[in-house]
Amino acid sequence: MPGPNSRYETPAIVVGGGLNALGVVRSLGAAGVPVRVLDTDSRSSAMRSRWGRAQVVPTVEGAAFMAELQRIVAPLGPRVVLFLTEEKAVNTVSELRASLPASVLIRLPEHQRLMQLMHKQGFQELAEAMAAPVPRTVRLQSSQDLPLVRALNFPCVLKPSEKSYAYGARFKKAYKVASADEVDALYREIEPVLADMVVQEWIEGGDGDIYFCLQYIGGQGEVVSSFAGRKIRSWPPRIGGTASCTAAWEHAQELSDRHGQHGIQARCARRALLHGGAHRGAHRFPGRSGHPQRLQPPIGGVLPRAGFARARREPRQPAPHLARISDRSLVPARQW
Repeated sequence: MPGPNSRYETPAIVVGGGLNALGVVRSLGAAGVPVRVLDTDSRSSAMRSRWGRAQVVPTVEGAAFMAELQRIVAPLGPRVVLFLTEEKAVNTVSELRASLPASVLIRLPEHQRLMQLMHKQGFQELAEAMAAPVPRTVRLQSSQDLPLVRALNFPCVLKPSEKSYAYGARFKKAYKVASADEVDALYREIEPVLADMVVQEWIEGGDGDIYFCLQYIGGQGEVVSSFAGRKIRSWPPRIGGTASCTAAWEHAQELSDRHGQHGIQARCARRALLHGGAHRGAHRFPGRSGHPQRLQPPIGGVLPRAGFARARREPRQPAPHLARISDRSLVPARQW
């Protein structure tokens, strides 16, 4: 599988075709790692990248995907590093990790803890147990839970407890709601599609007040690599995912610590026993001042070069102090 420009014999497999996958593919490919991309859609962003070899698969979840993965990795050599960029693939591989071929290298937290972190209520409970500064949240599992919402301070945000493709096909990623009555009306419409929702108190501030910290945590809880950033804009505005972002030099030490060991994110990862994997934490600094409040759980797919090196058991490198990126480093989408 390694091509003429590959620096490594060990290949990487990236599962998923979205923008998260594209970022992983570009990072690994530019470093000289031979990359194979698996997705169900040949037209997805990552599948069209010049840095990877695309392979269409029937599914990226369930026992059928695990069987397909075993077939794909068989001829690729004694070691293959696996990167998962979609929740459904993470759920499958974590639950069925015992059936992974011996050649597949991947770092995952313990299954129960990983599932807890991927669920907003599970993350909320863990954060509260750690006395982390998080906004109050109420979980809705049926219309009978709606009276609980009246104890919250409005405005709030109504959103799914976990990723749901059925929900995403019909509803917005999240809704900013001004009253308990508005939650009631929206939830009764959503409940037949997805009953498991959360209502969380809104933290005032713009998209540019949201900071994040990306870290790769080693098997002993040590920070292998760390990067702090700030959103520039979200889509949809104020409730959506990151549309553009930049480095957060002004809060890098507080979030991650220059040496990657003592910042907010590293402390939370160690206390949550997040050993062996990539993690992201988002925080809002109201008005870019005061104390941060944590907004969402960590998810995978970040700092892929550090993850690749760590999976191959290369010697640990210090957490990098990343240089600023110039506009000249940007390339048109057609050159992915």
